[in-house]
Amino acid sequence: MTWTYDGDPAKDNKSAVRFAIGDVNKSSPLVQDEEIDYALAREGSNVLLAAARIADALAFKFAREGVTRTNTFTTDKSTPSAIYRQLAKD
Repeated sequence: MTWTYDGDPAKDNKSAVRFAIGDVNKSSPLVQDEEIDYALAREGSNVLLAAARIADALAFKFAREGVTRTNTFTTDKSTPSAIYRQLAKD
């Protein structure tokens, strides 16, 4: 699996999708190039529809992580789910 982004969303559709979903930090990737390629193929190379498909998948991914509780802390990892769900709708 690979992750690429050179900071120029006008360069290619994959970079444009990455920019649209905010997946531009190499040290914390959200999706792999192959997943973006799949979304682009499914959506006829339409960047916005592919970005919506990826955002929807990310919403499901983060929703699964849910809430983690310890004696001291509560971590809600599902918050990004709502953000990506709204991005997919937009």
